[in-house]
Amino acid sequence: MVLELPGGLFGQEDVRETNVETPTGTSYWSCSGIGFIAQNPETDDIIYNEGPPDALNADGGANIMFAQVNLPHGAIVTSAELVGSDGAGTWLLSRVPKVIAAAETMGTAATNTADTSISNDTIDNQNYVYVFWISLAAAKRIYGAYITYTT
Repeated sequence: MVLELPGGLFGQEDVRETNVETPTGTSYWSCSGIGFIAQNPETDDIIYNEGPPDALNADGGANIMFAQVNLPHGAIVTSAELVGSDGAGTWLLSRVPKVIAAAETMGTAATNTADTSISNDTIDNQNYVYVFWISLAAAKRIYGAYITYTT
C-alpha cells in the first residue's frame, strides 16, 4: 500500500507499508550469574564477581535469588537450565499471573541439569511474568541461566 502525501512528510512524497516477518525456528535466551538479584538484598550476603566467569556468589547462608526472564509473546519454551557450583541446588522457572496469585512452576531440575518437560510452555506476556528462582547455599555460585525456545 502506498500513501500519497501532497507536500511530503519528512521530505518524502509517499510512505510505503513494510511487511516485517517474525523469525521462526529455535532461539535462545541467557542471563549471566550477575543478572540474578537477591530476594532480600538488605540481609542476603552476596558478591557479584567480574569475569570470567561473571558469577553471583552467596557469601553467607542460603539466599533466594531470582532473575527476570524476557521472551517474545507466543514463544514455546522447550528447555531450561541453571548453571552453577551448587550441584545439590534446585532451580525453578516460574510464571506469575498479573492478578495477585501464586507462581506456577513451569520447569525445575538440579543445578547444571536441563529440564525439557516444560509445563505451560507457551509464553503469554499479556497475563504473566516469568522468573528463574534458586535457593543458593553458602559459598556457592550462579554462572548463568539458559532457555531454548521456538517461535
